[in-house]
Amino acid sequence: MKIAVVIPDLACGGAEKLCMNLCNYLVATQEVFLISLCKHTKEMYPLYLLDSKVNLITLSKHSGLNRELFIRLYRALESIKPSVIHANMAGLLYSAPYILKHRQLGVFYTVHTFVKADTPLWYRYFYLCLLKLRRVEIVANSKAVSKTVQKVYGKAYDKYIHIGSRNLSITENYWRVKQEVANYKPSKGTQVFIHLARIAPVKNQLLLYKSFNQLFEEGYDVILLVLGQMQSKSIFHQLTKLAHPRIFFLGRKENIADYLATVDAFCLTSDYEGLSLATIEAMSMRVIPICTPAGGVGEVVKDGYSGFLSEDHTVGGYVNAVKRYFSLNDRDKELMRENAFRTYKKDFTIEQCGEQYLKLYKVYSNYS
Repeated sequence: MKIAVVIPDLACGGAEKLCMNLCNYLVATQEVFLISLCKHTKEMYPLYLLDSKVNLITLSKHSGLNRELFIRLYRALESIKPSVIHANMAGLLYSAPYILKHRQLGVFYTVHTFVKADTPLWYRYFYLCLLKLRRVEIVANSKAVSKTVQKVYGKAYDKYIHIGSRNLSITENYWRVKQEVANYKPSKGTQVFIHLARIAPVKNQLLLYKSFNQLFEEGYDVILLVLGQMQSKSIFHQLTKLAHPRIFFLGRKENIADYLATVDAFCLTSDYEGLSLATIEAMSMRVIPICTPAGGVGEVVKDGYSGFLSEDHTVGGYVNAVKRYFSLNDRDKELMRENAFRTYKKDFTIEQCGEQYLKLYKVYSNYS
């Protein structure tokens, strides 16, 4: 089966990482083409994360709507002649001319977060028109996202497949990172928390910083490592003003497994999330997640079993969730780490995600 995965770019985000992980899994048994509409840049995920057997095509899209890109993508797909097109975000828009002409194709569109955040309003109007003209299988990445899909596109579009993470592995830099983190700790007993996300409004790092500042004021022996690309300069500027000496902004890191292997807990304070690949990655490394109840996060983290969910998106609510972590004894913390890992292995591996997509491809395409 020839599978063409179409995505706007390979910027550092959960949707982009999922597409790369999915391609890496599928290419073991299928012929896979990953089509990035934009030119690849150094600010995006490094290409060594992509299996060498995956055929990468970049189309050098500029910002805004590109009329010529419809033609370039059409020609690229014409040369590939895929059995399946798996579109993501604007990938469905630019694939439309090809999929309308080639009606025997299986066409799939993954919605990675709440519909209103996944695509602009006029895209959604266009997609509604497209759905009347030909069959497109819409797949949400969580039950929470599926509810928004059904509200916008119709009750018939009720499919969802939980995203999955590959097995993370520490690198040759692990011991250096371990020493780096040890140097940040004021004492041997200091607890180390980590936050993995781009600096952006939706990730609500202001809540994160304010919550930890309160914990510091109350005397909790903890430090916070913040890893992620600076997407919003205005948010970063506000965070700089809030930054406590026990908060360390380390920027974007490729070797996140090395850092996850050295910390005690993972923090997520997003306003909304489709499911949160970063949370799943943390759980795969036996790190206890402490999250806001953002979208589909509750489908991953069972409060009090595999991590903690705050009651709301307030500083008081999140601080209370962190304090629940501190109330655990060492035995209970170890049990929760194992519960987090078992949850990952049971429901959120890339193998499980990939197999579910393969089954859909075979059912809703002309492949046999």
